[in-house]
Amino acid sequence: MTQIISGQPSVINAKLPFFSFPFSFILIIAMEKPYKHIAKYYDLLIPDLWYCKWYKFAEKVLRRKKINPSLIVDAGCGTGRLTNLLASLGPAIGFDRSAEMLKIARKKYPHIKFIKKSFLDFCLPDEKRADLIVCAFDSLNYTSTVAELRQIFKNFYNQIREEGCLLFDLNGEKAFAWNKKLIKNTRTFKFDSTIVIWNNYFYPRHWKAIFEIQKPTKKGTAVVFTEQHEEFYYSPKTILKILSETGFSHFQVYGDTAFHRPSLKNKRYFFVAQK
Repeated sequence: MTQIISGQPSVINAKLPFFSFPFSFILIIAMEKPYKHIAKYYDLLIPDLWYCKWYKFAEKVLRRKKINPSLIVDAGCGTGRLTNLLASLGPAIGFDRSAEMLKIARKKYPHIKFIKKSFLDFCLPDEKRADLIVCAFDSLNYTSTVAELRQIFKNFYNQIREEGCLLFDLNGEKAFAWNKKLIKNTRTFKFDSTIVIWNNYFYPRHWKAIFEIQKPTKKGTAVVFTEQHEEFYYSPKTILKILSETGFSHFQVYGDTAFHRPSLKNKRYFFVAQK
């Protein structure tokens, strides 16, 4: 028998093995905000190849636009892996709303400045402006409304110097289910004695992930931390319309980091918007 409750942890008697732990008692922790617990394992779940491709994409855009950046901003920087790569192209800073992710970033890359801010309240200090803002790995898909997305783009626009660029990606329609039935898939990872279960639930134009982090205790019990992530679909047409309304003068959308034309087969779209 299992349950998720709010408030304090609850002890639940389980006569049968729970998940992968054959323990008699399970401590279930309430559903937490995104990256509260998964931050510790994030770098183990995401391959280096993704970061390398994004870095090369940013480098090529800067070269094509003939921009020699004096400041690069990594929006939604997470644990700082991409920020560190971008720093080889010019001075870089990162910001994120997750204190847990930033704690790891600051420890790994003490030479880089990381700031705790959201997409909406981020503002560069001392009236500085960025030559490049990067928002990678479908971070903007966490935005639940068009109105909020428009506000975010406007804030980014205000932080970019003239002729500077905003680069970002979004999950495309192939990343979401397009029928009335709920589709689920589950991936399981084991890190030493800790098990991470990644449950994906796909709805039309909506995706939800629930992470379960199972940790054994010295008393022969297991503690299960849970957190929920939600993403929302926006069509490239909608995004380009918002970029135009926000004030960006030039923008392109690609099907991958190799600058290929987008198609309905793409799971992810990559955008370049220039002020």
